Amino acid sequence: MYRVLLFDNPNRKNPKIVHEPYSYGEKIKDSEVYLSLNGLGISTFEFTFNINNKYYQKIEPIIHFIQIVDVTRNKEIFYGRVAKITNKMEASGSFSQTLLAEDEKAFLYDSVQTYMKPTRMTVSAYLQKILDAHNKQVEAHKQFRLGEVNVVDNGDLLRGLGYQSTADTIKEKLLDRLGGTLTLRRVGNINYLDYLSNYGVNSETPLQLTKNLKSATRDIDISELFTRIVPVGQDIEDTSNTDIEVGTDFSRPKYTIEKVNGGKNYLDDEALIKKFGLNTGIVEFSNVKDPSILKRRGLQWLKDQSLMLVTWTVEAIELGLLDKRYELITLGNSYKVDNQFIYAVERLQVIEKKFSILEPQKVTLTIGSKKKKLTDYQNEIKAIQSNLVNVKKFATAGVQNISELIKRQEEFDNDLSVQSSKVSSLEDLTSELSTTVTESTEAFKQLASDLTNTVESVGTAQTDMKKALDDLIKRVEKLEK
Repeated sequence: MYRVLLFDNPNRKNPKIVHEPYSYGEKIKDSEVYLSLNGLGISTFEFTFNINNKYYQKIEPIIHFIQIVDVTRNKEIFYGRVAKITNKMEASGSFSQTLLAEDEKAFLYDSVQTYMKPTRMTVSAYLQKILDAHNKQVEAHKQFRLGEVNVVDNGDLLRGLGYQSTADTIKEKLLDRLGGTLTLRRVGNINYLDYLSNYGVNSETPLQLTKNLKSATRDIDISELFTRIVPVGQDIEDTSNTDIEVGTDFSRPKYTIEKVNGGKNYLDDEALIKKFGLNTGIVEFSNVKDPSILKRRGLQWLKDQSLMLVTWTVEAIELGLLDKRYELITLGNSYKVDNQFIYAVERLQVIEKKFSILEPQKVTLTIGSKKKKLTDYQNEIKAIQSNLVNVKKFATAGVQNISELIKRQEEFDNDLSVQSSKVSSLEDLTSELSTTVTESTEAFKQLASDLTNTVESVGTAQTDMKKALDDLIKRVEKLEK
């Protein structure tokens, strides 16, 4: 169960209850919690209440903050500022207000970075430089300290800064190029940003057909595949000293690899070309001038290139709310997805989680976004084909089992018919026997009645004979006298 709290200050003091999970108190009527690790990983909470909620029309964007607390586990699952408010009137005449809150990583959009000449720096030092610039421009509650950083670069990188928001800088200069996960961690009243190559743990809670998997979709995206690339480096400086105005929409020449690549400005992946044909793309290394380094970086890019992006989207039942043997599905943790009618069992990370605090047992998950290389692709095809064979075997075995069941059913029906015939004959025999018993009973009753009458007649005759005998004795006695 979840409680929603409202703060009119950034210090998390004097909370007001917007939604109470128990039978009393204020209520919201709709909600969606969206937890994410994609990109900057900014999570959101959207909720709606009607005019009966006492905080209707009393919440303002930016200066009000929303917190969701799991009251069962006494754990915060969301905290952020109100970013958007929508008021609505339905055709029925009812009024409602919908609010969208975004978590604290959105504070990174409140500052900008300024130009810094490309300099060799570690990932940790570069991110610290970015956060230092951010912290100088914002209030205390929007500031971040650098936490754990274990993402490493690919070597000889020059890192510079341009005129962008801090959020866009981190995304484009670090996350898009090096991968990894940016996570927010709060210790006391201090927010830490961790930049991690691996995040989360392996969970034993399954996402399994017939257990807690309601629906599943598996997407394979190969739209970003290049079999031939043209590596380009930094802009070549214009030394012509011309004063011609060229406007804002123009291109500058860039450093390329012809000098060190036999006059060719491109690099091929022969294995991919043989498999998929030619598909050419530009790969830019904006801080590189040396053609040899540019070629080496291009070859490394081809080697590390991912062919496809695999993503599962599933609807699942939150078993952890129903059975204490299972843990709650947690953002960042990895789970075994088991739906072998779609694909073999594979363990993937939860990168998005959506649910309503009003129905927390129903969750929608995005799992995976796992990039795979050529060998992975080939293994993928083999696994799919093998899985199809297994599914067909399973289906064939199922058909055979069904045929056997049908045969057994027919045999059972025949046996049942025979038994029914026997029962029918037995019923006829029973009926005849019942009639005979009835007739015999009636005969016995008649015989008993006749016997009774006979006994009574014999009794009467005996009485008469005794009386006659007594009279005869009396007469004899008189004659003797």
